[in-house]
Amino acid sequence: MSTPSSDTRRRGVIPPCRGASWSSSNADSLDSQQTSTSDQLVGSGSYRDINLRSANIFIHELEPEHWPLEIHTFVDHLFAVEKVHVGTPTAEALVMPDTLKDTCVALAHQASRKNLEQEIAWMDFHKLILGLFNHENISWRQGRRFDVQVGPSSDTDQKLSTPVPDLIFGLAVSVTQDVILSQAPTLSNRLLAHLVSLCGIQSFPTQDRRDVAYPCVIFEAESDAGSLLAAENKAALAAAQALSMLETLKIVAQASYRLPAIVICTQGSIYEVFVAFDLRADDIAPNATSRKDSGPAYPLQFGVHLVQIWLGDLRRAEAMYQFQRLWYNVTQWILNTWRPTIIGMLDAVKATIPD
Repeated sequence: MSTPSSDTRRRGVIPPCRGASWSSSNADSLDSQQTSTSDQLVGSGSYRDINLRSANIFIHELEPEHWPLEIHTFVDHLFAVEKVHVGTPTAEALVMPDTLKDTCVALAHQASRKNLEQEIAWMDFHKLILGLFNHENISWRQGRRFDVQVGPSSDTDQKLSTPVPDLIFGLAVSVTQDVILSQAPTLSNRLLAHLVSLCGIQSFPTQDRRDVAYPCVIFEAESDAGSLLAAENKAALAAAQALSMLETLKIVAQASYRLPAIVICTQGSIYEVFVAFDLRADDIAPNATSRKDSGPAYPLQFGVHLVQIWLGDLRRAEAMYQFQRLWYNVTQWILNTWRPTIIGMLDAVKATIPD
């Protein structure tokens, strides 16, 4: 992901008031107040139009004709009827049950009976829909607060709400101790933690919780009484920071891959799936324009874009079936593309670490 220089994208700094003493506690207090304000406004259109856009994060602003070729190809694979592998003998497969259609009918019926429930009650249903599993290579966590030190930040004084996604999916990490660093497994907490101080690679969204690395799916839920706009706004910065973590690794590993992330937002039984990716300046054709909310045309801007690829109400069995197939292909992609690509880049960095 292209990273603007610090003078064009920087966190807002509030100057001290004249005639008043200034201390770190004053700064912390004001920063806390502004962060609290952004948390309260995160579900609003103004937060999207001002706070997120000031950080070059855009939602629903990129038409399909302007997507990079890699993103078109990726989306086509996600909707493939047959399983898509990377063509290597190490490709992993998850089992698509033969009774999926019957299962989807039952799940859709269950969704239709959950009207007007609170978000906490919906979360149990979402976990059932996602079929959260104990896979040796995929890890998931709930309510994990991001403290990522890389990625977009707002300019001027437009603060961003700290991401706390309802669910994240990423790579499982092994626990190793008392082993030579160069001999530690690639996806071990010891090696990944060391890379932070060694070369600034941040592998964990939360630095003191080293159990899920390189999140690639962000899930944000709202109840029936909430809104998709709020869920989208909350998920957007987490997705941008996940892509920035990957970008830092790419730079150190001298790799050129462009991997997207998946964002799933819900309002009760309504599910919306996005692909989040970095649109580079050289992806934008001269004089290319797009539209925002059917408004006037405006020049395309580089940055992190979230583009919707699917929307459906899971109270309908057909929509439930479509989502389950899509989710199956997402998990296949995690196992057979995201994970091997991350490991390959980490191995390249690891090879440069002295014994």
